[in-house]
Amino acid sequence: MKTQKGSIANVLRNTIGECTNNGLSATNDRFYLIGEEVRQQFETDQSRPILRLVKRHLFGADYYHCEPIEKPKGAPYMFGGNYLDVSRHDAPTKHPLPIHDRSE
Repeated sequence: MKTQKGSIANVLRNTIGECTNNGLSATNDRFYLIGEEVRQQFETDQSRPILRLVKRHLFGADYYHCEPIEKPKGAPYMFGGNYLDVSRHDAPTKHPLPIHDRSE
């Protein structure tokens, strides 16, 4: 695995039930978050999975989400109900990031 730098973040789960279809956030509580607009504070290692920050421009505004760095086996990733809680100093948003780790 290539060593990268990023921030450490925690999962915020949906209390209604698991909706990720066995996505990474269903079984992992902490992740490394990497990306251009993420504070590069910690070197990644095998201790936790890696999510990457994705920035899109939708309806005239920037939209941020995070997703696994591995490509999905089925359809593209979509929102699975969980969020990533990132320190406001470590990512470009002031709110938790939707985790797009559901694939069908």
